[in-house]
Amino acid sequence: MQAASITWTGTSGDGLWETAGNWSNNAVPTTSDDVTISGTVTTTLSSGQTANFNSLTIGDGTNATALILTGNIGTGGSITLANRGTLIQNNTTQQIITGTLTIQSGGVLKHSANSTAQSYVVNLKAATIDLQSGGAVNVDGLGYAAGTAGSGGYGPGGGGYIKASRAGGGGHGGNGAHGGTGATSESGGGIDGDGGVAYCDVTDVATIGSGGGATASVTGTGNGGGLVILEATGTATISGTLSAKGLAAGSATIGGGAGGGIKLT
Repeated sequence: MQAASITWTGTSGDGLWETAGNWSNNAVPTTSDDVTISGTVTTTLSSGQTANFNSLTIGDGTNATALILTGNIGTGGSITLANRGTLIQNNTTQQIITGTLTIQSGGVLKHSANSTAQSYVVNLKAATIDLQSGGAVNVDGLGYAAGTAGSGGYGPGGGGYIKASRAGGGGHGGNGAHGGTGATSESGGGIDGDGGVAYCDVTDVATIGSGGGATASVTGTGNGGGLVILEATGTATISGTLSAKGLAAGSATIGGGAGGGIKLT
C-alpha cells in the first residue's frame, strides 16, 4: 500500500486517536500512513488501544499540540516533534519505532506526573535519535510527589519532617539533605526532618526521584524528578536538553525533591 497523508481534524469531539471520525479520511491511521497532528489540540490514545503509522508529526510550529500515549505504539516508523509539539508517555511500557525520533527546537518529550507510585516514565527505543538544539526531553518535577502539609515526601526516599519547624529533602541517587541546622543525620526519612535515603541503582537507572517532606503549615512543592530511558539501535545525537531535576525547596519548611534518572543506551 502507498502511504497516505492523514491529518487530525478532531471532528468527533472526543479527542481520541482511536475514533475514526477525528481523522481527515474518516479512518484510524494504519502502518502505511503519514500522520500529522497540529493546531491547539490534545489527542489521547486510550488504554488498550494501539497507534500505528509510517510517520507521525506532532505540532505545526505555532500552536500548542500534544499527544498523550496511554495506549502503546504498535507499528511506528518515525516521529517528529515540531516547535510546541509535545509527546507525553502515560505508562511505563517501552515504545518502539523503527525509524528516527526527531525533537526539533521547541519540541518536548515527557511523561505524566507521578504521585505516590512509579506509574509513568519516558521509555523509547528508535533506530536513530536526533535531539536538536532547543529541543527537550524534560521530566523535571514529574517523579514522586512532595509531602502535603505535615507529612513526609512520597517514594522510597521521601524526605521527613518535624511538624512545625523543618522538612528534609528527598533521596534517590544520594541521601537527601536534613531540613534543619545543627543536625547530624542525613538519612532515614521519617518524622524527624531527616533527608530520605538513597535507593537508585546507578549502574542501571530505572527509578524516579522521591519528594521532599513538608511541615504542618506549608504544602511542599519539592516533587522528585522523573525518569528518561532512551535507546538508539543506531546513532543518538544529543544537541538539546535532557533534564530530570527535582523541584527546589522554598525554605526549611519544605524539602526539595530528589533528582530523577536518565539512561541512554
